[in-house]
This record gives sequence, structure tokens and C-alpha cells, in this order.
Amino acid sequence: MKRIVQTTMLILGLSAQAAFGAEGNYLNLKAGTFSLDDGKLAPPGSDKIQFESGTAVSIAYGHDFGGQRLEVEFASRENELESYQSFEASGDYKGISLTVNGYLDFENRSFVTPYIGIGAGLADVSSNHAAIYTPAKVDLASGSSTVVAFQGMAGLALEISQSWLVDIGVNFFTTTDPEFEYISSGQEVESSYAGSAVTISARVVF
Repeated sequence: MKRIVQTTMLILGLSAQAAFGAEGNYLNLKAGTFSLDDGKLAPPGSDKIQFESGTAVSIAYGHDFGGQRLEVEFASRENELESYQSFEASGDYKGISLTVNGYLDFENRSFVTPYIGIGAGLADVSSNHAAIYTPAKVDLASGSSTVVAFQGMAGLALEISQSWLVDIGVNFFTTTDPEFEYISSGQEVESSYAGSAVTISARVVF
């Protein structure tokens, strides 16, 4: 009987340890879809450009302190131009960012851990080969701009083992206004860069 009790306690202890996750350094690989809000790529007073749904990928290295995590993340987001008013548009809008992120994990006795997080850093936002067809091709603002970036994250992490986790999350990303040059006149155009992503990621703790 004593041996049964000891064995049961050992199993429960290991299960609880797995449920609460392992502390230590980790590597996180993330990918998903990124929806970019409408933005200006033409002189003031012009309508905004609509963008197609794009992609978001990132890699992060961090440390799990047990309930809190801190990481450095490199990410890339890209969207194709879709339309301007009733005109077809072409080109792409891209953001490459480097941020420091902090997370709060709501640990519990299940294998699913909700989390929230915030991050801040820098981003290089670029408008590449942006144009509309009226039907003649009209070039829009292009170039790149380094801006301050902010983001918020939330999701659920599923523990596959003590070392591997898979999570599904949402990410809200925004920057200060990037500035580009309008091709035809050389006029500076103040644009915007903000959107949201639905992502899935794999995290390995070591």
C-alpha cells in the first residue's frame, strides 16, 4: 500500500511539473497571417490604400522565469497592395522589426496556459514599387523609414512535453508614422503602419 501511495504521488508530481512547464532559455518560431490597416501612400488629402492579407514570421530567443518570460524577437511582415478607390494597385508594404517582449503566463494545473504580453522596439517599414493603374500606371510613395514599434500579444500555449510547447495567439502591431517620398513630386508623405496577426508557434525550452 505504501508503495502504491508513493508511486501515485510521484506520478502526480511529474504531471504537475509538466503542467506548470519548464523554466529556462527558449527559442520560439512563429508564423501566421497579417492584416494591415489601410494606409496613405499618396499626397495629403488622398484616399488610403487597401492591402491584401499578408504574412508574418518571427524568431525569438528568451528566458522563462516561471510565470514570466522575457525575449528578443526579430520579425518580418509583408502585404501586397490591393486597391486605391476603384483602381488596381501593385507593390508591397513590408515591416522588419526588432523588439523586446515581456509575457505573463497564467499557469495552472492543466496543459493549456493562457498568456498576455507587450513589446517595444524598432522597425524598418518600406514601400516597394507601389503603384496604381488608372489604367495608366501612376507611381505612389516609396522608400523606407525607421520608426518606433509597439505590440501586444495574447494566446494559449499547449504543453506537448516539458521542453516543447505549441501556442496559438493574436498579435497587435503598430509603429509611429513612417515617411516616404512621393515619386512624381518628391513630396514627403506621412503614412501609417498598424495591423493584427493570427499566429501559431513552436517553442523549445532548453
